[in-house]
Amino acid sequence: MVKNLQTKRLISFSHWTRKSYAIFQSLNKQIRISSLSIALLVGFSVNNGFAQEVVVPSNSEEEYDLDTLEVLSELTPELATTLSRSVQVIDVASLRNSSSQSLQDVLINYSQVDLRQRGNNDIQSDMSIRGSTFDQVQVLFNGFDITDPQTGHHSLNIPISKSQISSVQLLSGSGSRVLGPNAYAGAVNILTCKPKKTAFDYDLLFGDFGLVDISLSFTYRKNKVGHYIAGNFSQSNGYIDNTDFKKYSLFYNGIYNSKRKELSWFTAYSDKAFGANSFYTPKYPNQYEQLRNVFVGVRLKTNGKISTSNQLHYRANIDRFELFRDGIQAAPWYSHHNYHFTQVLQYTGKAWMWSDFGKSTVTANVRSEGIFSNVLGIAMTDTISGLFDNDAYYTKTDQRTYYTFAFEQVYSWKKMKIAGGLMYYFLPNNENIDGIYPGIDLSYDFSKKWKVFASANTGMRLPTFTDMYYNGPSNIGNSDLQAESQVSYEIGSNFKSKLYDFSASIFINDASNSIDWVRKSDTVKWQPINITNVLSYGADLTLTIYPPRVNNSMFNWINYVSFKYSFIDKETSSAEYMSHYVMDYLKNKFVVNLNHKIYKSISIDYLLHYHQRVGQYLHYDTQTQLETPQEYNPYTLLDIQLNWQIKQLHFYANISNIFNVEYQDYGNVKQPGRWFSLGVKKGIGE
Repeated sequence: MVKNLQTKRLISFSHWTRKSYAIFQSLNKQIRISSLSIALLVGFSVNNGFAQEVVVPSNSEEEYDLDTLEVLSELTPELATTLSRSVQVIDVASLRNSSSQSLQDVLINYSQVDLRQRGNNDIQSDMSIRGSTFDQVQVLFNGFDITDPQTGHHSLNIPISKSQISSVQLLSGSGSRVLGPNAYAGAVNILTCKPKKTAFDYDLLFGDFGLVDISLSFTYRKNKVGHYIAGNFSQSNGYIDNTDFKKYSLFYNGIYNSKRKELSWFTAYSDKAFGANSFYTPKYPNQYEQLRNVFVGVRLKTNGKISTSNQLHYRANIDRFELFRDGIQAAPWYSHHNYHFTQVLQYTGKAWMWSDFGKSTVTANVRSEGIFSNVLGIAMTDTISGLFDNDAYYTKTDQRTYYTFAFEQVYSWKKMKIAGGLMYYFLPNNENIDGIYPGIDLSYDFSKKWKVFASANTGMRLPTFTDMYYNGPSNIGNSDLQAESQVSYEIGSNFKSKLYDFSASIFINDASNSIDWVRKSDTVKWQPINITNVLSYGADLTLTIYPPRVNNSMFNWINYVSFKYSFIDKETSSAEYMSHYVMDYLKNKFVVNLNHKIYKSISIDYLLHYHQRVGQYLHYDTQTQLETPQEYNPYTLLDIQLNWQIKQLHFYANISNIFNVEYQDYGNVKQPGRWFSLGVKKGIGE
């Protein structure tokens, strides 16, 4: 970033375009963006990426087109100061020809991610990072924290389709000093396409089991104003009984740019209804759920000697869960469906400046989370009518508001970079809970190609409303749960050459007061408790080879091939319990992705992934109605997609799970077998 302010030249970019170039730290040059044509990729709360205008004595300025400038780093602007962290980006170019058909398919590409699915096509997925539970991962949508306080099962309920995603960014390891309390184990940021030019795009997909998936988008751009409108409709009859679904979503993003200001606003709505065969208990497989989601957000950024960013967003999630779908064959004790209405209102303000001491950033954040329900919360004196459903009602509620304040300093000296800071957290209640969560990152560039890094960061999260209050046929909540915390340590190295990119890291996560749903062998129901300590350690390896980068290579027909491997092991101080989540983790994951040309504009993409899970589940015998402990079986899946580009039209044929492997990510929840689909799209994501 800033090195020797008195001698460096100032580089100016005339415009910004929607490429994967996200940060400029590898250039060893000072940078000023003089005008912006679309919104910057915004979102991580302390480390902001809005370009700084640095006043530097200089007699000349060089003009570059950002489209043609090679940027060696793929860290996003929001994580510009986390110089020594494991951050991966899957951008639009990688998404266009991949065999991924949904967001959950995209996330599987990350070896650090354990994505446990209860259905395909983004029906429901639980995301873990480096052995965490799904409640311990922060989910950001265009930089806004949409992590669901009811349950992590709903955090990936994103109101867009894969066709409308421009990139997905992953931070591995604790990041509360940067992102706030929800970044206990890491974070994922899903970014949508931005208004670049006036266009109409579509993506039409049809497949087995009555699958229909239609995505449409319209982009309008004129001078400083841009608009992006997108919609999606998807449905299927289901791959087995009671796995049918129907969903639709609408999304809008507007943006206004001036020389020193950027205003963007967002609104979205989604409705998803699906058969939930054995999702939460195998004893009653005919379950059903409907989720409606509302999102509104606005962000204003200013650029100057002291730059600022202010953003405000509101998210509501309306959940209807039926243990017995439509009440058919309901047990005598079953008197009502479950209704939940969760709301989040959050404001984040930031200010940062550059000096001889580097970049200084301060941020303040307030987040209010509340729930109305007939199951979760504290009993109300009155009954409130529910939303959307005539028979819905709420009898319980809970609400909490917390505040965070953070400071971070980033400094570069020759080939060394350091970023350090802390977050102060305060939850005003009867106990006035607070805490300080620091972190530091170090890196050293041996050359433009080779960097080593080390980091130590802390993370924390509050228990969800489900953790505290849910009582059901197989579960009982615990309102006495305390916040959990973790310290993440990591050492690694990145090497980038003309032919290949290689990265390796080892990590240790030391968790205290960790929350897990557990049971003893002689008890019936699962209950969350604060486990004393959980120690996780492992390694990540990634190698990506790009033969076309080398002239006259005999392998130029291969666009790229990547190999990703992650290993995790765990130790716990509460071995007397049977763990439902914490000690049920993906120990080995291996991902191979090969994309190569066949003839001219025809290519094929292969995605192979191997999963070996540690832990047990209680296998339910439908005949005897008995449960017996059973180990998870490892499995290997292969997905293939054939692509044919004809000018602006992109035709594709996809086969997922081509060998029809039987597998499950959660015990007793059967996953889809072989699934064939055909599609055509124009322009979306290009």
